[in-house]
Amino acid sequence: MSQAIAIIVGAILGAVLAVGGSIVVVELQARHRRHDQRDLACRKAYSDLLATSHNLLQYAQLMHLTMAIRSGLAEGWDVASKTRKPIDPLELWESMRREVDPLSTAWAEVWTVGSQEGIRLANVLLDRCAAAVSTATARGEARNPIIRVLAGERWTPDQLESWAEEQRAVAAARRELALFARSEMGSEVAEVFTAPTGLAE
Repeated sequence: MSQAIAIIVGAILGAVLAVGGSIVVVELQARHRRHDQRDLACRKAYSDLLATSHNLLQYAQLMHLTMAIRSGLAEGWDVASKTRKPIDPLELWESMRREVDPLSTAWAEVWTVGSQEGIRLANVLLDRCAAAVSTATARGEARNPIIRVLAGERWTPDQLESWAEEQRAVAAARRELALFARSEMGSEVAEVFTAPTGLAE
């Protein structure tokens, strides 16, 4: 009788251990999947922010150039003669939104899934982007208002140097975020500011 009880208890314990082991395995697999999903989400968030911040900087460069070539009497004559239509503020706003919205989305993704340091670096990058756009679209101070109306926008050397410095600051912030993202994602250490093969010679 005691032998039968021992066999039954052993069977019960074996079943409990088997079920418990299965539960542990399932939980570990679920944790691994969650970890993989977070890694993928972080990788996408960082990559999207790096890409969209570069696009916004290019847009700022285009806006700076547009201010230079679409001002002064020449612009007024082209508009009056219907050679080209005047700049529409709503169209300008929509074009900016097409660049800003993806950047805002990527920033929000970093806030949602990124680490504390990743969030800090993302915030720095956004601050630098905002400063770059502001500097790029500032009115030129090289001409007084009357000359500006006649001859168009022109920036002082100090303004142009500030604009160049802001572009370098955006590039530096992007580099810092990229290096951190590679480290956090477990990628090998690599310098992202490298010249294409043959150009550095």
